[in-house]
Amino acid sequence: MTIYQIDFETKTEINLSNSPYDDHSSNYSSDRLQITYIRRHSDRISLYIMNNDGSNQTELHNNLNQPSMLIGNPRFTPDGSKIIFGFGGEIYSINIDGTNLKQLTKSEGTIILRDLCLSPLGDKMVYNEYEWDKTKYIYHIFIKSIYGPNRTELFQSARDSYNYTFTPDGRNLLFTTNDDLYLVDINGNIPRKLFENELINDIYDYEIY
Repeated sequence: MTIYQIDFETKTEINLSNSPYDDHSSNYSSDRLQITYIRRHSDRISLYIMNNDGSNQTELHNNLNQPSMLIGNPRFTPDGSKIIFGFGGEIYSINIDGTNLKQLTKSEGTIILRDLCLSPLGDKMVYNEYEWDKTKYIYHIFIKSIYGPNRTELFQSARDSYNYTFTPDGRNLLFTTNDDLYLVDINGNIPRKLFENELINDIYDYEIY
């Protein structure tokens, strides 16, 4: 598996990572000049960064000394200075030059890295964590600063939630849980159900105007 770029006008495919290894989970920086991605070598899993033309491929972090700790779902902060990613079931940040690796979470349950979402300014992140409570799973949506330890629970449900999207001003969060669309402010005040869909099991896409 390798990372390609497609020109939709010419239908031209360009192999960017051009690697014999398994490259995946790619994400652009907000200025579209850099790409972060995961590379699975034969002996390690690594976090990489490269220019948008595939040049200057650089390994930022790997699990060579901690093989049980998987790396996944990297994304740039909006200012492009850091990459937020999953490592060993927790969320970490690292500078794009590979310095200042920092653990951002210390979870009590299991974090679903698929749902990691950054605020428009990149100073806050939202993520989903679940736990088993004797007879059922409980899902928690948390928001926390990427700079400090404190976090706030925004929502709790017996059903999984996903599609986290901040409003442009960063004051509210939209998300779905099964067939319902919710809005909650970043302080966790009174989540509001905006829409209930009784005909389709899941709402996958929506946009904020």
